Amino acid sequence: MTSLYINRAHSSTNAKQVKDVLNEAFQEDIVKTVDVLQKTDKYTGEKFNSYFIHFKKTNAVYDGFVKRISVKGVPIIYDDKDHYWVVTKFVKKTKDDEKVAAKNLNKMGGGLPSTVKYQGGHIETWTKAKA
Repeated sequence: MTSLYINRAHSSTNAKQVKDVLNEAFQEDIVKTVDVLQKTDKYTGEKFNSYFIHFKKTNAVYDGFVKRISVKGVPIIYDDKDHYWVVTKFVKKTKDDEKVAAKNLNKMGGGLPSTVKYQGGHIETWTKAKA
């Protein structure tokens, strides 16, 4: 069963809110636990949260959602102000993954390109039902 991950969420969000929104989106109480990691942006000093979402079971809505997740993730709107989280699959990194990433970064001159252009495609948005 695939765990999900929200890399960056506003610091005012909490694990209960994430659990409630996802259970509502998946139309069933399937979220087992939500682990939160509080972080600080090293450039701006802004505090934010990352979430690891684990499930006790799956259902057809969850399975369809997981199939739609690409490398970029799938946004879920969580309030009536159109704020959203980008949800991805959680993939545990190994030491070998870190070595490969470092080697690839060195091949690119030690950094990422300053501009990345996304061409084509679209992002499918799942919205939280409004009461």
